[in-house]
Amino acid sequence: MKRLSALLTIFTLTTSLFAQQGSISGKVADGSTGEMIPGAKVSIDGMSKGAMTDLDGMFSIQQIPVGTYSITISYYQYNSKIITDIVVKKDEVTNVNASIDKVVTEIGPITVKVTVNKESNTNLLQLQKNAASTIDGISSETIKKSPDRAASDVLKRVSGASVQDNKFVVIRGLNDRYNTAMINGLPLPSTEADRKAFSFDIFPSNMLDNMLIYKTASPDLPGDFAGGVIQINTKDIPEKDYISATIGTGMNTQSTFKEYTNYPGSKNDWIGYGIGDRSMPSDIPTTTDLKELLYNTETRFEYSTIFENDWALNNQQSSPLNQSYQLAFAKSIKQKENNFGVTGGLNYNYNRRFFDVTRRDFNTDSSRLFDYNDKTYRENVMLGAMLNFAAKLGDHSKISFKNMYSNMSEDAVIMRDGRNFDADQIIAATAMQYTSNRLFSSQLNGEHLMTKHKLKLRWGLNYSNTQTTVPNLKRMLYYKNGTPQGTLADSVFTAYVPFGVPTPDYAGRFFSDLNENLYAALAELGIPFNLIKGKSGFEGTTKIGYAGSIKDRTFDARVFGYAINSPAQFDYDLLYLPQNEIFADENISAQGFKLGETTNPSDSYTAGSSLHAGYVMTDQKLGAKFRAVYGLRVEQFNQQLNSNTYGGDSISINNSNLSYLPSINFTFSPGTRSNLRFAASKTVARPDFRELAPFSFYDFNTSSAVVGNDTLLSTDIINLDLRYEFFPGNGQLISASVFYKDFSNPIENTVFFGGSGSRTYTYQNVTDAVDYGIEVEWRTKLSGLDSLFNTKLFDNFTFFTNLTYVKSEVDLSNVATAVTEEEQFRPMQGQSPYLINSGLMYQNEDLGLGVNIMYNRIGRRIAFVGTNGYQDIYENPRNVFDLQISKRVFKKGEIKFNASDIFNNYHVFYQDFNRSGKYEADEDKQITGIKYGVNLSISFAYKF
Repeated sequence: MKRLSALLTIFTLTTSLFAQQGSISGKVADGSTGEMIPGAKVSIDGMSKGAMTDLDGMFSIQQIPVGTYSITISYYQYNSKIITDIVVKKDEVTNVNASIDKVVTEIGPITVKVTVNKESNTNLLQLQKNAASTIDGISSETIKKSPDRAASDVLKRVSGASVQDNKFVVIRGLNDRYNTAMINGLPLPSTEADRKAFSFDIFPSNMLDNMLIYKTASPDLPGDFAGGVIQINTKDIPEKDYISATIGTGMNTQSTFKEYTNYPGSKNDWIGYGIGDRSMPSDIPTTTDLKELLYNTETRFEYSTIFENDWALNNQQSSPLNQSYQLAFAKSIKQKENNFGVTGGLNYNYNRRFFDVTRRDFNTDSSRLFDYNDKTYRENVMLGAMLNFAAKLGDHSKISFKNMYSNMSEDAVIMRDGRNFDADQIIAATAMQYTSNRLFSSQLNGEHLMTKHKLKLRWGLNYSNTQTTVPNLKRMLYYKNGTPQGTLADSVFTAYVPFGVPTPDYAGRFFSDLNENLYAALAELGIPFNLIKGKSGFEGTTKIGYAGSIKDRTFDARVFGYAINSPAQFDYDLLYLPQNEIFADENISAQGFKLGETTNPSDSYTAGSSLHAGYVMTDQKLGAKFRAVYGLRVEQFNQQLNSNTYGGDSISINNSNLSYLPSINFTFSPGTRSNLRFAASKTVARPDFRELAPFSFYDFNTSSAVVGNDTLLSTDIINLDLRYEFFPGNGQLISASVFYKDFSNPIENTVFFGGSGSRTYTYQNVTDAVDYGIEVEWRTKLSGLDSLFNTKLFDNFTFFTNLTYVKSEVDLSNVATAVTEEEQFRPMQGQSPYLINSGLMYQNEDLGLGVNIMYNRIGRRIAFVGTNGYQDIYENPRNVFDLQISKRVFKKGEIKFNASDIFNNYHVFYQDFNRSGKYEADEDKQITGIKYGVNLSISFAYKF
């Protein structure tokens, strides 16, 4: 009995001991180049446990009893490193990211000893310090500690970057068309139908491994950029199994609990799938057949009632709270030398917003064209999913299969009232627009290390599909005379319905579908070499690679409108009916209205492009302090677009060009904590399909047309960068950069002002432009204040700021319209003269409390370039102030509170009539003014 009792006691203690276990994982990198080291040995001092780093330099040691340990890292021809004070906690993963240095022949091998805090806290800065080109970014560790929920929120923290509309990224103040987005090394398609941009709010932050912005070119990066290449890396094999759930709600101070207007849509609107109930009737004939049927008096009215009378609006009493939900999971399975992992996540966001928008326009002599007030009601739904699989086969091969899907919908009602001075009318207009954007991306990637010759092979395949649908966009206008003459029409609003030929701009319906496929491939072989055989400090790697992509796009639109059938027979009392009654079936008749289709040949186009790039890149050390990364990228690009003019003449674009894109990144490291970098490169910026397409779309918001330009040329850019970096340690950084860019044929957004106050937004090349400036970043811990105030409070504070000042000039001396000497130069369209990002972060691990305060401001910039005497439209600066608070609860739970755009500055677009260089409301002409309201949200997350 005593033996049994003793055995039970030993078993209980043993079980308890093994239950109190955690693990240590991390990465091992070369201290000089930052490259991950496969095959390094990591062992726990005093134990028989250990691991070898894999292809990515990663290691994981499992089932370690709780306690404090030291580990030793060793690798052939590298100095050994001992890292102390590693605390292992129950059921937690302790991350230790380390770098080791090569043995110096003259000194011989040595052993370096450091604490874990000193070694791990500078992981991202170590990546920046050792990168081949100039980069800034956010590590997975920083993302974990931040309250950011989407990639767009994370990007706000990157030096020199800002985010527009909470989704579009601006780098160094440049227009977002000069950026390129990538995911796991392969290109991402544009998520926008009418702009060359990517919406980063579709990525949940808990699915990100890191985010990097490359600001200087290298041969292994796409050549189509000038601002930056934004690289998103998603997770594959997790360090630890988990399931996490997040639920949140929020409000907007000028929207939530306030009255709002909507219309009968679809029962699936709440999940963003409201297209089906808004689609064209399935039995609607083709454009050619329908035009014939509507022209024929016997079938005209039968087919004029093919659409339902769906013009009614509903006034609701209270706008609901916003909602957000996230579910993420991760699972890894280790079998002998192999490791398999799966990570996934679902993301749902619902919000309803109200915007009070002022819209005005003016003639070239500053006389008023119109003065409108738009009450805009928007319902936004985002549904996203990610599912990634990965397998590490031994220590030398890794294959991953990564998938992403996103569905974003926006349902908008715009109610307009105001005065049209040009027509001397008081107007009341309505627009109902539903837009659906869907994105699917699937990738297969592989990395393999051939140990015999130390060759590294990287490859990838990608398929992406983008679909944008606008079903049943409806616009309606009522008016009455601005100068009353004593008639009924002067006192009562009258519907504007055209005689004979309908127009989609008034009493019209619009349907469009865009579908784009992107196929991409990548293959790269890294070959190591030593410039001076047998001598360390002159090692290098040459990469030979291929990157290719093929795009195809189809766009189709159909345009319908109602018109008065016969002015002689028409019952004019019908024009006084309200919007929900005017187009009822009984009013579609010989004495009433008829339907017409005004779809023209330019309302559809097909387009495609192919890119084939080959590159050679050498990364070479030149002694202990110098490093050069140089090479050549050659891109063969072909772009095709087929459409027609408004009159039916064929338009066929077939542009091909061969671009030679050399680049060099030279780094001088005078010490272990600093770098002086110089970079020079040539890049390109090519027109997007929408910028070329002749399709003309009437934008109700701006009361103008948007049309492409089929004569656009690609932009060639020469880039020069000089940067000094200093890394004081403990996650701190001081850097200063000077950059210069020379643009040949840059593309700009332009406004053409026509007769009767009409405006057309389009795109055009200008001959030359230059862009130069400085960028300063400072990130520091405030622990130095502890001794001043005899406290340890400031050790938890980090202050960061990055300031960018830019000067840009477009040479207008050779444009068609003569300019004065004063007007010869102006800033580039979309270029901000300065950008400010600052913040203060408080992170107390013991309390589980985090507080982040962030401030952002972008200098005034030209939103649209004016022509024909019509002045440029400027975007006025506004201050954006955000507060984020997070608190750990229940050990594995976390509450987060966000307040964004607290200042709620008025967002103004204006014409600088007095040319003072700043907005002065009394003298300048405001084109658009928007108040967004303050956004407040709270969420709870729990990890199981």
